[in-house]
Order: sequence, then structure tokens, then C-alpha cells
Amino acid sequence: MGEDKWKIRHYGTIKRMTEVGRRDLFPDEKPNSPKAHKRYYKIELEKLEELPQPIASRRGHRVTFLPTTERRFFGGYTDINFLFNGSSLEERMFALLNDARIPR
Repeated sequence: MGEDKWKIRHYGTIKRMTEVGRRDLFPDEKPNSPKAHKRYYKIELEKLEELPQPIASRRGHRVTFLPTTERRFFGGYTDINFLFNGSSLEERMFALLNDARIPR
């Protein structure tokens, strides 16, 4: 895995999202484990696609899910920080930090 843990290499379109019990996700797990009765979101994808160029995290952030837009995700960015889609205040702050070349 190595350096891949700091990169987005794949993406997919959400097909379905359901709430399920942990046993549905991990049927071989012991039924009396402390987490056995927890609920989780199960996210199913249409198809897992590979990006032509990975999107890296310069600061070592691991990301599982990321609020972004299609324009940003496929906009040619090579840094994860540019993908986040936040509030207008967050967007303005990010732009000012970026313009001032202050690392985020």
C-alpha cells in the first residue's frame, strides 16, 4: 500500500445507500462482539473507476468520502485540498489562504 494510502485512485457513482446491521457487512464476525449490534451505512457503487492521474494529499490526509462537485473532481486538480466543497465562508477562506500561499 505504501504511499497509495495518501491518494485518491478510484471513484464510483453511488447506486444505492442503505442502513444495515454490522452482521450484514461482516457475517463471519463473532455474534457477541462489542460492535455486533451497531448500524452502518452500506454504500453500493455502480462501477469502480480508476482515475487517469491520482489525486494526492500533500499533508497525509486519509479520505474515505469527500464532499465535492463533479467539476472539481474532474477539474484536473492534483491536491485533495482543492476538492472539498464547503460553505461559502470556507470557500472564501481557502481561496485567501491559497492566494497568500499559506499551506493548508
